[in-house]
Amino acid sequence: MTTLRLLHTADWHLGRWFHGHNLVEDQAHVLDQFVKLALDLRPDAVLIAGDVYDRMTPPEDAVALLDSVLTRLVVEQRVPVCLIAGNHDSPERINFGGQLLTASGLTMVGTTRTPAAHLDIDAKNGRCRIHALPYAEPAKVAAVFATGTAMSHAEAMQRQLDHVRATHPADRLSIVVAHAFVQGATESESERQLCIGGADRVPTNTFAGIHYTALGHLHKPQDLADGRVRYSGSLLKYSVSEAPHEKSVTLVELGKDGSVRTEAHPLSPRRNVRVIEGSLATLLARAPSEQNRLDYVHATLTDAGTVLDPIDRLREHYPNILGVVRKPPVHEASAAAAAASRDPQQRTTEQLFQQFFEHHTKQPLDRAQTAALYSELQALQRKKEDA
Repeated sequence: MTTLRLLHTADWHLGRWFHGHNLVEDQAHVLDQFVKLALDLRPDAVLIAGDVYDRMTPPEDAVALLDSVLTRLVVEQRVPVCLIAGNHDSPERINFGGQLLTASGLTMVGTTRTPAAHLDIDAKNGRCRIHALPYAEPAKVAAVFATGTAMSHAEAMQRQLDHVRATHPADRLSIVVAHAFVQGATESESERQLCIGGADRVPTNTFAGIHYTALGHLHKPQDLADGRVRYSGSLLKYSVSEAPHEKSVTLVELGKDGSVRTEAHPLSPRRNVRVIEGSLATLLARAPSEQNRLDYVHATLTDAGTVLDPIDRLREHYPNILGVVRKPPVHEASAAAAAASRDPQQRTTEQLFQQFFEHHTKQPLDRAQTAALYSELQALQRKKEDA
């Protein structure tokens, strides 16, 4: 059966630092694989679902790397690319030159519009319209649609999808590229919260009726809605919690009847992120025989007694070691978990403020107050990143 082929990726986070390590060379390594994969698979379009940069003001080497990758895809391979902004990106920076670049086959969308920006694909394998829905705070979506009322993340996405469905041509397959936290999906430690206390969750059925939704934001590759809604996952492992993940990009095949098939194509990192566990003596004894000692390694020690300078001793064998933790005995685990729940250092800034507010007012934050807190914290985060 003739199928339309799309290559879906997201969350590149170009310019990211990881425990003091600049990852741009690691990112270039896997992006070379991605470009070669596009050459082999010959997709009808490439979808990049946000967080292409790690911060709103990216470093020069990150900008140069993105420029190189997009040039190789769009100019050399003649593959149309649709790229949207995520919550880490500057909407204005992603928007810059958008009208000029679209004529060359590169659609870059940073801000919410009505109607939504879109890219039509007319290929021998089929026809589709790709709707670009970049990340936007609900207040900005409400302003674009002139609702006059506050919106949640779910309501903001619903309003945009209702408009997409109402305007989508019946003779084309419908594709949505979005950056959001969808209910039922698994998150990782390296993702920045979009909002407080689960208020950023978008129901899966919001995307009902769309043939395929290419999502960004969550770093674990995963399917929702029988594969019609999918996170491709991040380019690399950006936290120790992602050590079990196999990073990949997703090939999407859509039949003319609307059927969808997805296939993950793994990426091989220059340096893996992994956890090693055992006593210090055991880890040191087996280190010389390890093949990948340049990996980003996090050690869990099972020693019961005192251990002297474990990270320095392990660093002699693992120069890119990230850290060392002690594994508590089983009988201490529940007590440690209870202590962590009381420890302010284990709580987010949002949770601490909520607790403080409720303690003094005897009431939880209402919707408007929550939105105001989120807006202020986002502004502070941007100032910190710019600095």
